[in-house]
Amino acid sequence: MCMTSSHLDVEAVADSLLSPQTVAAVLPETSTATVTRWCRDGRFPGARKLPSGRWIIPAAWALDLVTPPESGRADADLWSSSPDE
Repeated sequence: MCMTSSHLDVEAVADSLLSPQTVAAVLPETSTATVTRWCRDGRFPGARKLPSGRWIIPAAWALDLVTPPESGRADADLWSSSPDE
């Protein structure tokens, strides 16, 4: 599945699981290492580490990240910090 920030078939991916690479590809100036660190830190609700060591992230939550948060939303800190801190 090819996803870009300009063409995102929300219905097709809403129930899928994404890799950190895919999530990083749709978040501006965000590396795969940053997304993986966010998984380890528990910043992606529902992200799971597979026995192989790879992470999977629920697409519904990741898609929510591409929309700037409303004031007071719980994940607002992801938008306020530098992507690769």
